Amino acid sequence: KISSKIILIELTNNSFIIAIAKLNKNKLIIKNIYKQDLPSEALEKSIPTDPIAFGRTLSSLLKELKLNGLRVAVSIPSDASYTRLIEIPDSINESLSKDYLDDPDSGVQIPITLNNTDYDVALTSIPKRIEKNKAFNRYFLTSMPKRNLNTIIEAINEANLELCAVQMSHMCIGNLLKTEISKLD
Repeated sequence: KISSKIILIELTNNSFIIAIAKLNKNKLIIKNIYKQDLPSEALEKSIPTDPIAFGRTLSSLLKELKLNGLRVAVSIPSDASYTRLIEIPDSINESLSKDYLDDPDSGVQIPITLNNTDYDVALTSIPKRIEKNKAFNRYFLTSMPKRNLNTIIEAINEANLELCAVQMSHMCIGNLLKTEISKLD
């Protein structure tokens, strides 16, 4: 799905890593990998504390390294999110699973308020649970506070870049291993 170069940014606890991803002859090429250490106060739980300063740092670093590109994909460490396996009745279509979770009468108990987060659910291949003649599909919930995502968006905008994807690191790894995982019994 890469039509041109994409700048990859991986946030860590005390640094960020940037690279360029490019599709060449149907192969993904990742090059120009560079790690930038940051002062301990620049990131809190891997999220920039000052999005304006982070955006300016990112912009000047890209110019200094002569890494041209406009589109950005950001990877955030898993510890900056809340993840959990949840069960949703089999009668609920996957496309309606988020609507089901948004309904306070659904009965799904999650120890965080989803209204204050950006979240996604993904149907797993874990076998259904059957209880009292009802089947429940198991979904993987990933949630991140809206304020954290807004901070990342603000930093990317400050760097005059276009955010095309934000993903948690565990999902990035899962996507890379998807082909191999699907071959398992």
